[in-house]
Amino acid sequence: MKFFHLLPFLLPILGAKSKEEKCGYEACPTLNPSELHVHLVAHSHDDVGWLKTVDQYYFGQQMGIQFAGIQYIIDSVVQALLADPKRKFIQVETAFFHKWWRRQHDKRKEQVRQLVNNGQLVIVGGGWSMNDEAAAHYQSIIDQFTYGIRFMEDTLGKCARPKIGWQIDPFGHTREMASIFNEMGYDAIFFARLDYRDKKKRLSTRTAEMLWRGSSNVGQPFLFTHAMFDHYSPPRGFKFDILSKDDPLVTDIRSSEYNLKEKVSSFTAFVKAQSSNYTSNNIMMAMGDDFTYQDAHYNYRNLDTLIKAYEDVEHLDNKLRRIRLHYSTPNCYVKAVNEYAKQKGLKYKVKTDDFIPYASDSSSYWTGYYTSRPTQKRLERQGNNLLQVAKQLTSVGPDSKTQNERISELREAMSVMQHHDAITGTEKTKVAMDYVTMMSKAVESSSAVASEVLLKRLAKKDPPKLTFKSCLLANISVCEESRKQKFVAIVYNPLSRKVSHHVRLPVDTNDFDVIDFAGKKMEWQVTPSIDAFDNVPDIQKAKFDLVFFAEDLPALGAKIYYITNKNFGATDVNVPPVKDTFDLGDKETGAQLNRNTGFLKGITLHSWPLNLRQELMYYHGAIGNNRPSNRTSGAYVFRPDPKNPTAKPFTDSILSNLKVYKGKLVDEVHQTFDNAAKQIVRVYKRQKNYVEFDWLVGPIDIR
Repeated sequence: MKFFHLLPFLLPILGAKSKEEKCGYEACPTLNPSELHVHLVAHSHDDVGWLKTVDQYYFGQQMGIQFAGIQYIIDSVVQALLADPKRKFIQVETAFFHKWWRRQHDKRKEQVRQLVNNGQLVIVGGGWSMNDEAAAHYQSIIDQFTYGIRFMEDTLGKCARPKIGWQIDPFGHTREMASIFNEMGYDAIFFARLDYRDKKKRLSTRTAEMLWRGSSNVGQPFLFTHAMFDHYSPPRGFKFDILSKDDPLVTDIRSSEYNLKEKVSSFTAFVKAQSSNYTSNNIMMAMGDDFTYQDAHYNYRNLDTLIKAYEDVEHLDNKLRRIRLHYSTPNCYVKAVNEYAKQKGLKYKVKTDDFIPYASDSSSYWTGYYTSRPTQKRLERQGNNLLQVAKQLTSVGPDSKTQNERISELREAMSVMQHHDAITGTEKTKVAMDYVTMMSKAVESSSAVASEVLLKRLAKKDPPKLTFKSCLLANISVCEESRKQKFVAIVYNPLSRKVSHHVRLPVDTNDFDVIDFAGKKMEWQVTPSIDAFDNVPDIQKAKFDLVFFAEDLPALGAKIYYITNKNFGATDVNVPPVKDTFDLGDKETGAQLNRNTGFLKGITLHSWPLNLRQELMYYHGAIGNNRPSNRTSGAYVFRPDPKNPTAKPFTDSILSNLKVYKGKLVDEVHQTFDNAAKQIVRVYKRQKNYVEFDWLVGPIDIR
């Protein structure tokens, strides 16, 4: 295990400030190195959707589901900070702050800017949401941070630029996320969830703080990393919040309810316990929780009293150091630890890998969310594809500013979807439907902008009068436009190099003309769709897929294809399979099936045959009482039935449910393992050294 001195990475956040204004590390006090300093960090963890929708959380609706109204949190905190300049608070989720900011008058906005410039209101994290780190794509993570930080900096000034990653609730943490924070100029990351065995060992060996090497390829590879002592909540008995049953502090010694001395004694014991697990003369306590500070006066009044109690009476830790309590921020904590480490020559271990998968106990491995709500995950990926295209298309031209503003709806929707209860699929069903509605509206709006710009570029003098629509349900063979007798497909290449691509569209018949913009007839092929999707009600599904090859798509450019259904209206249409065939493709690129079982037995790439066995299998999920020793498998946790833990094949043979289709463009085999499990293996004739797997699972019979 390598050790390194903590690096002198801390730089003040620069910006035009008056002499009285201090923010960032400049707003942190000078601390006595002979004392033990307890950094009290006031915060509220505000999920951007979970048990309630985003708007329900912001406006405070559906209090019967969860008592949470974020507009009241920000209102209340701002008032409390204005009342006392010693108080501090960290603001994390930009999505909610954006909603709140739009509804404030100019005087209140100026007051908030002053709180930021004074270092009282500190922006931490700064993304639109607190993103997941396993199911989210790095491109979307960077986008949501860019959008959130840009809003904060444009609105509040340079002092709003975050320097600390605050990932306190995501279900495990990745090296890639550390690398992203590092390259964005962050100095540290704080989180609460890590494997229960890893946490126990790190605390006992005083290595819960470390230097994380996110990547060896960036100039400054180390990110100071802090694993929290007791989740992201206050010590037991000290959650001074209207959501808590913990008693407030009573200072009147004449009252029978007087409890200050007892409370201080309990708090001191907790300080001693926590400080023994960390190496410096600083410890950080997160004095907040989910949706706390809806009545911030209550929180701060008790924290004021607690801080004063340690000022009035000297209390010592295990090393006989005087204990000092401060309103603080993660920034000030990192600065204090860094200064102490340099003074004492402390060395920190280096972490080079992930903190996933996350296990909270021996029966709870949080890997279920890797696959929860897969169609929602697919919709998010579709949205990301469109957003990248829309950003490219609206970035140049005379109307670029206006057009760029028109895709802000998709930017916001995509940023919300990175939240650790959105892309993960761990939200309630009604919230999931709200996410889908939000995404669908945003995709439709941005599609209109993208098609408008594309048409102008493709025909600058006289653009055709066409309206393009995205087929978001193409994965279940639904596309209203491609079921018409005549329609147009536009294929855009977002890459900076020329590419060729096979296009698949849901259709109803088997005879077409496909003509490009120059009038050239294209080769095409029709294959059956993967399923009839009878379980999806009230929507007419297409029976087939139309396939054609879009060749030599220009870099950052597009081609238009005019498609005519020559057999429009026909109902008795069929595409017959090829019999007694177990090989797809050719000697250069292909796939081979086992003649006895129908399962895949090998593929060929670059003319090299490779043995490969592949089939679909299933587990029986555990059904328990949700206690640590008997967890139920679900949206968060994947846990096979302890009495039946082995994956089982659906069947020993799929020969009777095997269909092979061959044509000029593609060979494909349709495998049916079960009514709930199907797969297509494809080999394209003009796309060498590439074998495609398309699978469908569900609906699952859980009886």
